[in-house]
Amino acid sequence: MDEVTVLEELEMFGSSQWGLITSAQARDLGVDRLWLSRMRARGRLQRIRHGVYAVPSARFGPWQDLQAAWLATEASSPAENRVEAEDPVVVSHVSAAGVHGLGDLLAARHEFSSPARRQTTQQDLRFHRCEVPAGDITWVEGLPVTSVARTVGDLAAQAIDFDHLATVVRDAVEDHHVSTDELAERLFPHLGDYGAANSRELVHSLLGHAGYAPSKDPTVTKAWEFLTRQLHADLVNPDVDHFLQQATGAMAKGDLLSPARAAELKKEENRTDHDT
Repeated sequence: MDEVTVLEELEMFGSSQWGLITSAQARDLGVDRLWLSRMRARGRLQRIRHGVYAVPSARFGPWQDLQAAWLATEASSPAENRVEAEDPVVVSHVSAAGVHGLGDLLAARHEFSSPARRQTTQQDLRFHRCEVPAGDITWVEGLPVTSVARTVGDLAAQAIDFDHLATVVRDAVEDHHVSTDELAERLFPHLGDYGAANSRELVHSLLGHAGYAPSKDPTVTKAWEFLTRQLHADLVNPDVDHFLQQATGAMAKGDLLSPARAAELKKEENRTDHDT
């Protein structure tokens, strides 16, 4: 094959995976490492990381190194077939938080989850052995990434500090509209690590610590402040729990909740308790 033909082959294969190709994939196409070295030396290919190259049409972006690292976790299968494999590799934990824009965690290594045990000599990769259900996988810029809610749970499982978890939870609610109920469910197994009595208390404590307000609208902000006062004043009172669920649920849906409406919800709760 001549260089033009080789480059066309690489371009065609890499077109479905950000213009990147691994040396193993190139080998399967009949292109050996000597060809890759020559084309790199002539400026036709760019080496992104060990064993991964960018073709001239590659789409350079903020996640290119993560994309290259993900490609490097498999020997030669095309990117579009990865999640259909028996042991798919999914971007997770701090790397997933970075992709979703959750908090301000800095990933020292690219983190992935897979049900199979994986080892690597590359120091900037870390694998977590766990199964990620299809419902917990979302696609971002062509990468399979743990969902926002799953990412929150994974980070809590790693017992990240309260300050960082607070900003992660805030961004999950504010930017991705994840419900507080879903977050409470994800955080429930990790209550002991954060000294919380129940998961709803933990979610609201984290949001309060991060200075979260559901909206810049002063009406909603006042409602949130009202709920926070109720939470801290009546946390030991089980009667307020359902009221808080109703109120926060309304705000999560984008409904404006004025203090008057909050008071109405409280009265409705009291009437229900009285009737029963």
